[in-house]
Amino acid sequence: MTTPNQILLGTDRELWERQSGESERQYSRFAMYRDLGRARTVKQCAELVNLAHGTAHNAAHRFRWRERAEAWDRQQDKIFLAQLAAKRRELMDTEAKIANGVLRHVIGRLSRLTSQDVDEMDLWQVARSGDTALKWLRDAYGVAGGTTLAAAVVDDVAAAQPNTDASVGEVDEMLELARLHEENAAFLRRLAVPEA
Repeated sequence: MTTPNQILLGTDRELWERQSGESERQYSRFAMYRDLGRARTVKQCAELVNLAHGTAHNAAHRFRWRERAEAWDRQQDKIFLAQLAAKRRELMDTEAKIANGVLRHVIGRLSRLTSQDVDEMDLWQVARSGDTALKWLRDAYGVAGGTTLAAAVVDDVAAAQPNTDASVGEVDEMLELARLHEENAAFLRRLAVPEA
């Protein structure tokens, strides 16, 4: 609401920009006030520009400093949130690349297994690596987790054969699991839609 002594804010420009009827000098005083940050005061600005407190308060009222500075703060918040969202997406991409690298390693290791490897391998370690990588992917993209396929398979194998080595059938099952992990990772990448 405008009082008789206040300027009308232009609709053709941003509130924090120089307004019609505002001299360059008056605008520079407002800009000083605006740039003091959220804890700004008219008194603080008056001292910085060597202006009488009464004169500064009159200018702040006439040129609607508070309202304009609050609009500036909201705009800065929008910019900050957009930058934060971009950083989050960058971090998500980095985390997803790391997790995908681990999954590729697990899949590569499983696909190169020989029967001798099967006898010597620690199926738990391979399954847990895949499970951990998938959890990282879910975390990176903010997807709610739950029990992953690797955890379910590991639990099933443990229940059926708690202290035995992996059989060839179990290795085939782990290869299928790794393929499903890749499909799930591709699905999670598609879920990473940029925020509006």
